[in-house]
Amino acid sequence: MSMVKEWIASAPVYEPRDYPQDIVARLDLNENPGPVPGFIVDAVLREARRANRYPEKRLYENLYALLEEYTGLSRRHLVFGPGSDALLRSVFDAVIKPGDLVVYASPSFTMYGVYSALSGARVETLRLSACGDKWCLDLAELISRARGAKLVVIDNPNNPTGSLLLGERDVRELVEETNALVVLDEAYYEFSQASSIGLVEEAQRLVVTRTFSKAFGLAGLRVGYMAAPREIRDAVWKLLAPFPVPRTSLAAAIAALEHRDFFEEAVRRITELREWLYRELLVLGAKPYRSWTNFVLADTGVENVVDKLAERKIMVRRVPMGDTWARITIGSRKELDAFINALRDLKQ
Repeated sequence: MSMVKEWIASAPVYEPRDYPQDIVARLDLNENPGPVPGFIVDAVLREARRANRYPEKRLYENLYALLEEYTGLSRRHLVFGPGSDALLRSVFDAVIKPGDLVVYASPSFTMYGVYSALSGARVETLRLSACGDKWCLDLAELISRARGAKLVVIDNPNNPTGSLLLGERDVRELVEETNALVVLDEAYYEFSQASSIGLVEEAQRLVVTRTFSKAFGLAGLRVGYMAAPREIRDAVWKLLAPFPVPRTSLAAAIAALEHRDFFEEAVRRITELREWLYRELLVLGAKPYRSWTNFVLADTGVENVVDKLAERKIMVRRVPMGDTWARITIGSRKELDAFINALRDLKQ
């Protein structure tokens, strides 16, 4: 007889992938193509020399002070952890009991389904629909589904469509018209510049998660943060392991927030490349969608496109829309050129 809870035993596993040594383009994980700036490397190395010591409170205090400045919120509403994924998981752990209903859009970030399964939750998904050159969510239907839910989680902008699904007024209505805890995953905030984080202090059932993995280029160091009502914030902090973020990662996040102008310029360059890629896909006869993120979703018109590109050492992300579709991260210009040239060949 298994000692593991049955809903955990049957839950899916997220596995990292391997890449060929001679990879041409890594365009599948929505990473910042870098390179990592010297001030981040220096900050990490300084703290690596003290890796035999647990992080001191000063590192926590420094990061909280910078997050207060960046978000406009008091630290009593803020908590950081080892990536926004871990914070999302902790929200599920704090709130969801087996049988509770979780509602999210489809398609969405894969881990919402995983965390729901690990919590023994029931799930209802709300299908997004293409509306012109973007994707839309039916707010009235979302509110209707959410009335019976314990938790609603929406990635805004959405992954993998790249579309903004909710405005601040929509979020306010969703919170006011339901009893659910509403979680907004704003992993791509720096690209969209659209946020509902300012509602957290007044709304008692709104949580916003963000990450340093995308615009700030710290995916390999795993730092995220969350804004939440005090009750949820404190529960999540209790659920995280002691010293949840390594001192090297804390130092990198602090350095990133101290040099925001560097990353604002990086976001500008990535945004320019995103718009260039969108236009190039149109020229090739593909159907791309407008994006508020660092990736573009497209129906390429090429069957088994993800596998065919992988044979050419170009990695893009498979999405649940069909085998002609792909999500393409905005990598370097060299990587994007390789992708466009390969796609052009495949379409001939």
